[in-house]
Amino acid sequence: MKLSAYRKGCLGKRGRKFLSSFLDLVMKFILVMVFFAISDAILRHVPAFVERQEEASAAQESLYRMVEDSHLSKREEGRLLSSEEIAEESVRKLTLESLLRFRDPAEISDRVYEDVEPMTASDDPLYFYYVDFKSRESESFLTPGGADVYQKELLETGFFEEREDGWLGLTEAAATEVDAYLVHGYLHSEETYNDIFNTYQNAILIAQKDLIGNYQPYLYEIGLFETARDEILKMRGGILLLSFLLSSLVLDLLLPLLLKEGRTLSMRILHLAQVGVDGRRFGIVHAIPFFLLSLLSSAFLPFLSSLVLFGAEGVSLMSVNLLGFLNVFVLMLVALAYLLLSSLFDLWTRKGIHQTLTQFLSMTVVRDTSEWVEDDEDGKSEG
Repeated sequence: MKLSAYRKGCLGKRGRKFLSSFLDLVMKFILVMVFFAISDAILRHVPAFVERQEEASAAQESLYRMVEDSHLSKREEGRLLSSEEIAEESVRKLTLESLLRFRDPAEISDRVYEDVEPMTASDDPLYFYYVDFKSRESESFLTPGGADVYQKELLETGFFEEREDGWLGLTEAAATEVDAYLVHGYLHSEETYNDIFNTYQNAILIAQKDLIGNYQPYLYEIGLFETARDEILKMRGGILLLSFLLSSLVLDLLLPLLLKEGRTLSMRILHLAQVGVDGRRFGIVHAIPFFLLSLLSSAFLPFLSSLVLFGAEGVSLMSVNLLGFLNVFVLMLVALAYLLLSSLFDLWTRKGIHQTLTQFLSMTVVRDTSEWVEDDEDGKSEG
């Protein structure tokens, strides 16, 4: 039995042990990102991945075109305008159309209505969607109609009136109030503007929901897009998990064995070492459980890495059930719970040993290598 040279050394202090664990997590996080960057660059040249990307892009482009064809939104700088942006633009156009009916064009503010065209029936997103697009594509909708409902809701507000060709424009009173707010910022007119804006935006949202939930070509394309996207997420999530596993193998298994005395990189820096509870030198019997438990306690790193690398998309990346059952978000919660429990275990253990749960299960204790007693059996003279 090989005894450790540090078996009689002082126990590592909790503060330094905590700092060591923190530094190990930081190093592993960086290594995961490096491994993933390399693997992801390789993945982008894999035919199956490229094919899924092309399928997703084609389906997304088709979805964009359907929304644009419905006039419920339009594309600017590669993205579809939000319902809020569409409503804001439409209210200005509706206001200008109404003002031109009873006011001299010279009296209308050029600053507020610069580059704004007055609304027409074909320009009105709601009227076009229900009366033109949905009527023309009626056989493709699971639930046809809806024009009477949207018109009734707008007319009931008292801000809208029916035009000669059947679409709805703002009343003179409503347009005057909106204009007063837009041009002069009158607070007493702001409430009217907000009511009209909210009413119109809500109607746009209802129409958009109707399109994505009832238009069969849209439902078909969204199915293709989600299938391709999920495959992409699974591939990238898989290599992220592989990067995490490789990082753990290097930092939590290979290095502690190669550096001897169970030292991770941070332990070497902080003059700490892992010793068997029976005084034996750190070996494979300790390394395997230490590696597996360190793997568990740091299993939140893939989720954190995905957030740093991909932002909001990272949440989707890590919420996919990889391998059909492994949800990394759930794994992250388990890892954090274990990490907390392991740290608390250090406070509960008897004063003379100070083990975390990971050290307890791997049958090791952490010793201070800066102050130790040389042992004749080992014949070492370090320290």
